[in-house]
Amino acid sequence: MAVKIRGNTLITAIALFAAMTLFTCATTPGRDGQTRLDIQDSKAMLRWQFERYGGGALALTDLPSKLIVVTFFTTWSDTCFIQIKALSNLFDRDLKKGFMVVGVAMDLEGEDAVDPFVRQLKIRFPVVYADKDILDGNSPFGRVTTVPTSFVFSGDGSLLKVYEKIIPASELERFTETGF
Repeated sequence: MAVKIRGNTLITAIALFAAMTLFTCATTPGRDGQTRLDIQDSKAMLRWQFERYGGGALALTDLPSKLIVVTFFTTWSDTCFIQIKALSNLFDRDLKKGFMVVGVAMDLEGEDAVDPFVRQLKIRFPVVYADKDILDGNSPFGRVTTVPTSFVFSGDGSLLKVYEKIIPASELERFTETGF
């Protein structure tokens, strides 16, 4: 990783997070060469069964919370590294308020890539794997071609916002201060 965040302060993560908004996020083209996100049914997104890092299955409906951020990431992207670190800090700080994060690893190497990443960042929120349907764009999440891509859900399951790049630090703070 080219970017290292030392300490566990939100300010450090947010400063780096803001600086990285100047860089282009990693993208991959869809089948037709266009980069896009075709959002489908948000209720189906919440019911989707993911394979969980560490074993077992997870659906977003299993998570009692007031706000859920589902972020699709890869372990090789510096931008994803920064976003995951910032979300991890917010999760650690605001879990008791009802803030939940789920990381969806898009790495084809599965646990071989994800395990060192989770350990290095000391991620405590659920991490799941993107299955073939997600990678092929055949899920309710549509074709995720940009990492990070994040879906923000309210506690009642409504899809509030989709970010097809890094979530601005000001929006992360707004969600945690007023979003739930």
